[in-house]
Amino acid sequence: MRRTTAAIAAVFFSLSSIMPAFALNLSDQLHANDTATHVDMNVACGKLDKSNCAQVLPRIAEQIAAFNVGLNPAESDGSLDSAKAVCQGLVPAAIVQRDAADFAARKCPGKIEGVGKALYPYYGFLVIRADAPYDTLEKLVRHLPAGKTLNIAVGTSGSGGAVTMGYILDSNSEWKRAITMQYQDDTALQELRDGNIDGFFIMDAPGSPKIEKIKEETDAKGHPVFQFADVRPGDAFYSIKDWSGKNLFQEETVIHGFFRDTRSVSVDAVVIVGRAFHDDRAHSGPKTVEALGVAIDKAVGTIRTDTKAPKDWQPAAFRR
Repeated sequence: MRRTTAAIAAVFFSLSSIMPAFALNLSDQLHANDTATHVDMNVACGKLDKSNCAQVLPRIAEQIAAFNVGLNPAESDGSLDSAKAVCQGLVPAAIVQRDAADFAARKCPGKIEGVGKALYPYYGFLVIRADAPYDTLEKLVRHLPAGKTLNIAVGTSGSGGAVTMGYILDSNSEWKRAITMQYQDDTALQELRDGNIDGFFIMDAPGSPKIEKIKEETDAKGHPVFQFADVRPGDAFYSIKDWSGKNLFQEETVIHGFFRDTRSVSVDAVVIVGRAFHDDRAHSGPKTVEALGVAIDKAVGTIRTDTKAPKDWQPAAFRR
């Protein structure tokens, strides 16, 4: 009996020396699987656009976390640079103005596409001095002295403001001859205040901190320093289609409360992805781009609230 027991013990200890440590191996396998399935995605957004980097991206990140995907901001100088970065494969995705996506898509056909619902409207704000003689761009151009041009700052060359103003001027030959775009952003308001330029064109969310600050600025007597001019161009502007055949722009009235309401234009904020990214997630379940689309659609209601989009707002892409 003792020999039998001893023999069994010997066999047990012999087997235990070659048996794997199951708990450790299973944990290793689980963690290895986590590493293989987790995806970190860099998403380009303009560093001066507080809505996209600070509000929109975190909302989408909250929803996509369930798919084991992390979203990291990759800052650029604006919507156009972000869209170009997707075209060139520097980042897989970006939050941009749809017209910036269109401009880039025409330079790199077939390389980008939209994903998910439109997020919120970007409005065009043409900031001029409060003592300007006219409050519409059409009148400012029409009454321009012979030989003079309007100098309008539009942000950096990679900004959404530069893109939209480019589309506006392309749609109106008279304005294109009369207006000179200047690429400056940080100093534009001071230059406008000092009378060195005639306007500052900004594309921004309805309730952005930048627009609120402009509205609140007053002189020593408590009078507003700036006002917003009506920037609506002719009908040709609203017939412009994007690379997929959808409308790019629509007319808007921006409600400012005590500040005079502004008639302007808007373009949709959207997420774009590079087509080359589609097969990067090699495991069962939704691919990253599919997960991104689901996350956007789940987050879009909160995003529109955060950016103070009008409750009845509909994307320009669906305008008939």
